[in-house]
Amino acid sequence: MPRLPRAPSTPSIGKQHDPASQRSRAQQWLDENREALEWSNDYVAKYGLPLARYRMF
Repeated sequence: MPRLPRAPSTPSIGKQHDPASQRSRAQQWLDENREALEWSNDYVAKYGLPLARYRMF
């Protein structure tokens, strides 16, 4: 069986665990997705959860 190629090493791996960098990326993601999140929250508030009838709890 052939071996799969290894993923390339990432020099910025240490930066990913920096709390300030994580907060910055999280804030950037929220800013970029704010409109979709607001739309989703409004939809659930108006119509309820889309698959609520299938919940077992």
